[in-house]
Amino acid sequence: MTFPEKTSLRPSMYLVLIFTAIIGYDMLSNPLVSVKALGNSGYFAPLAAAVPVIAIIIAMFALQKRFPGKSGVQCASLIIGNVPAVIINLLLIIFWRVFAALSARNIMTLVSTQMLLKTPLWFFSTIGYLGIMYLAYHGIESISRFVAFTFIPATIIIIIVFCAAFPYIDIRQLLPVLDFSITDLIKGAFSMSYLYFPLILLFLITPYTKKLPSARRFTMAALALSVLVFLIQNIGAIGIFGTSGLNRYTWPTLEFAHVINIRYIALEQIGVVLLTVWLVLTFGAAAFNYWGTALALSQLFPKISYKMAVLILALPTGLVLLLPQNIIDTRFYLLIFERWGVLAFFGHPLILWLIAVIRRQGKES
Repeated sequence: MTFPEKTSLRPSMYLVLIFTAIIGYDMLSNPLVSVKALGNSGYFAPLAAAVPVIAIIIAMFALQKRFPGKSGVQCASLIIGNVPAVIINLLLIIFWRVFAALSARNIMTLVSTQMLLKTPLWFFSTIGYLGIMYLAYHGIESISRFVAFTFIPATIIIIIVFCAAFPYIDIRQLLPVLDFSITDLIKGAFSMSYLYFPLILLFLITPYTKKLPSARRFTMAALALSVLVFLIQNIGAIGIFGTSGLNRYTWPTLEFAHVINIRYIALEQIGVVLLTVWLVLTFGAAAFNYWGTALALSQLFPKISYKMAVLILALPTGLVLLLPQNIIDTRFYLLIFERWGVLAFFGHPLILWLIAVIRRQGKES
């Protein structure tokens, strides 16, 4: 068995893990959010949302430099004390596990309606959930090997499919280009920031390398690649359907993939290909998220081993997966977490770093 505390990661794995974590959840429906925020110029929303994320990444690596070998959970105890750290980190763990479980349920509903029409939702949800638990149980090494194996082909196929939509774009659907104010842009960035929530996992994997400058560069590269995918995806979806047309679909990215015809490739159902490839990334992202939650719980309560934490999280996560009755309930709950999660996931690292700097705590004091 692989134990997380004995694991190390190559800096290049930060590109693979972070990109998979970001892309693996809400890739097929986020154009709906971007057009509600900025209309025809909605493709600027993912780009604007990524700008403050750069500061979050810098803050996380700065904390690791001040407290070498310590995760974000452990840094919090050293910076603000054990009791406040336990309370804040426990709330973050619960918040993140519920958000990740609801996102997974959203994806399972997609699979149920698009691929496995006659299979009960609870059945393939259980099978998929057990697979995620199995991969997470064996630690970050198994997860990193899985996502490294799928990263290159999955990324290439996704980008090819999105770029293949460009000939079908009506340029008038994308105009006017800058039809928004600074206030609208800030609101758009705020509404799309949930796409980058998985970067909180960086708080847990920074101790797994001694080459922090290289790991930071690869993390920035993962962010840039994710922004590129979201950008061409939103340009394709908005350019084909327009703002009013997008609102007719629950999964607009999957719908615009149906109009694509890639010459010389005999694929009539390119949408199914896109969905299948994306689900592979989703499986890796879900296992990575589950691993991060279990690791954080075991570090917060040292008497609980990592593998025991994996088993402890099984029941509550399963209950959250089955809680929503339909896609409307799922997205209603997700919207609440997406709105409030910005303060939790992005504010926490920055506040810890500021306190450490002001108090001159850590290695650089």
